[in-house]
Amino acid sequence: MPVETHEINLQGLSGAIFWTSLSAVVFVVIGFSSDGWTRIQKTNVWSGLWASHKYSGASVFAHDDWFKAVQAMACLSLIFLSFAFILILLYNFLHSTSLSKSLTLKMMVACLIATVLMIFITVVIYGVKASDFQLHWSYAFFIIGGFITIVVLVLSFMQMRRASIF
Repeated sequence: MPVETHEINLQGLSGAIFWTSLSAVVFVVIGFSSDGWTRIQKTNVWSGLWASHKYSGASVFAHDDWFKAVQAMACLSLIFLSFAFILILLYNFLHSTSLSKSLTLKMMVACLIATVLMIFITVVIYGVKASDFQLHWSYAFFIIGGFITIVVLVLSFMQMRRASIF
């Protein structure tokens, strides 16, 4: 049985979806894993979701319930973004699967919507509760990743429209 070949084209709309989603993953992972979410004013203490820079061990807010909710929402946003990225890879690079392209695109959009919601909840809760501290670069990276995810979502809707899915 001959193997069908196809040319992978990362230009155009599907390529834009791939490249913007890759940049969203990079920004969200850096923001998620680094310890620069807040800086305690007039000190050299940096705190992130998982650790503090000056203190050894957990974050400054580790025992607060709102902080545990922020950690959970950030984890969910990373999980949904990872699922969406895997679906984007399937959509762009695997053309001989039993999974339909329209179903892949619909699942990808659902994961992207969930990602945007989780990032929004994370950013709002953390921003409100940590208002006494200086919000810093990791927090900004997470927000930038959220905005890029919105761009990926818009591009995915454009792809759905082009494919006459809705």
